[in-house]
Order: sequence, then structure tokens, then C-alpha cells
Amino acid sequence: MSIMRAAGALAAALVIGLAASPAESSADSVGLNYGSDGVDYSPWAGVRHAIERPGSPVPGTDEQCRPTEDKPRPVMLLHGTGMNGLNTWSTLAPALAAEGYCVFAPTYGAYPEAPGVGGVRKVVGDAADEVAAYVDEVRARTGAEQVDLVGHSLGAPVGAYVAKALRPGDIGTVVFIAGYWMRPGTSTVSNWPALRPLEKSGRLKDVIAAGPIRSGIDLVRPSPLIDAVWAGGTPYLEGVRYRTIASEFDEVFPPAIGFAGVDGGEDVIVQDGCDLSRSGHMTMPSDPRVVDLVLGALDPRSTRAPRCVPTDPMTGAQGMTPR
Repeated sequence: MSIMRAAGALAAALVIGLAASPAESSADSVGLNYGSDGVDYSPWAGVRHAIERPGSPVPGTDEQCRPTEDKPRPVMLLHGTGMNGLNTWSTLAPALAAEGYCVFAPTYGAYPEAPGVGGVRKVVGDAADEVAAYVDEVRARTGAEQVDLVGHSLGAPVGAYVAKALRPGDIGTVVFIAGYWMRPGTSTVSNWPALRPLEKSGRLKDVIAAGPIRSGIDLVRPSPLIDAVWAGGTPYLEGVRYRTIASEFDEVFPPAIGFAGVDGGEDVIVQDGCDLSRSGHMTMPSDPRVVDLVLGALDPRSTRAPRCVPTDPMTGAQGMTPR
């Protein structure tokens, strides 16, 4: 992925983020649907929702929801850098709600002057503490003993950090979508050769700290986030179920970078058993196959066969676009 392409993607994410408010919860359903399950499988579902229903919450979320005996753990969805709950989770949130889950999709790590652009404040001591506090709030509000976390991109290591270091025992399942386990020998800039000299010189942290997107500081060694997640030689916490979902077409964190590389969790490549899926980093959360893989991780009793439909890195599920 070139620097210009990375910058363009980030700029697009920031524009989308500014257009959407940091909505958290509602019983409202998505306005434009596709398919028999009433879910809009388009990466633009959240943008469309923000334009048509400005200020409305993430579809599929409901702050009054109470878990059932069959689905006892609420699911908290954690977006990535420069994104928010609405523009990341307007497919997965209603899909989970349709299966009976209580779903929460907060926007975290945003600056007050840009509340719709999340995942940009420093993680350790700031954004991750915000997520941990929200875990407490959801547990208190719902009466649930544990919460499950599903994170996309930055939201994945944030979820891992919260589960292991900040709220051990309070998290039942952690699901990575296009995330980064920060294992030894890998780097956040592995796919960006132009940034490698900065990393080798030790100046990358300084460059990140000088900009507005400071969350990346904690993904570069040395890092208290990486140290905490990998304490004891493994990123996995006993008693927590982990699934990492990666795509061969992810231009940011493909399997070679995204997987932890140690025993204790389940690694799934989207293309295994489905050559039609070519979802990239930004479209994975809206891919029907990824949705099914998340559902299977949250409920191991599920016999759901993950769907296999044509997808691509730009428009998500082909044919599942605005009517």
C-alpha cells in the first residue's frame, strides 16, 4: 500500500467520520436493506444512514436491550483509526441484533472538537480506559457478567488490551477483524516500505506524536500496550475465546502480519473455502462471510456455514450496494 494511497484512505475515513455523529444505541433498524435478513451489506451503509437520518444511532443497537438466556453476553464493537461506530458497524450491528444479541457500538478515542472521528487519541491511559469504562457501563446496564468484544483494525488490539490488562475476567470472547496482534518480528509499517527508515531510526513515534492521530504510538515498539498484551509470552488470556479473521486482500494487516502466530486462539483466513471473497481492510466488516465468521466465534454452538459471495476491496459485497 503506497503512502499516497494510505493518506487517501485516511482522508476518506476522516471525511466519513466528520459526517457521522458518535451514535451509540437505538432500537431503530437500518433504512435501506438488502436480502432476507434485513441487513445492508454495503461498506457505505453507515454513511447512507448518517445522511438520511443525521444524528440517529447505529442501526441494530439498543441501550434498553437486556441479554437473554440464549445470548447472555452483550457484544461491544470497537472501530478502527479515524472511524466511528456508525460508519464501521452499520452492517454487523444489525446482523448481530437479528440473531438476538444486545449490541453496543460506541465511538471512542475521539477529540472533543471532532467527536465523529474516533480511534485517534493515545490508547494507553486514554482511549483504552474509555473503552474499559464503557465495558463497566454495559455490564451494569445489562446485568451481564461478561461482555464480548469485536474489534476492527485498531479496535482489535484495543480489545485485546482491555481483555487482558484492564478488565481481565470481564470479557468472554475477543474477535479480531483485520487486526494486528503486534507479535515479535512484525511491524505496523511492514506493508509501507517508505516508513521503514523512520521506524529503524526510532523516529516513527516522534512523527506520530507530532500529528493528530496519536493512537499509532502504542502500536510501535517499545510500547506499554504491546508489553501488556504479550505479558507471559502470549497475547491470549486463559478463559477468553479468541478468533482472528484476516483476508489475503487486506492491504494493511494481511494474515502474515495480523495473526498472533502462537497457540491459544483460532486464526481464520476469509478466502479459505471461498475464492470469491476479496474483501480488503475497509470492507471486511460488511462482508457477509465475515459476519458469519463473527457469529460463529460468538456462539461456538452455531452450525452456520459462512456465506461465500463475490466481494472486492472497494465496494464490499458486489450487487449489495445502494438501490
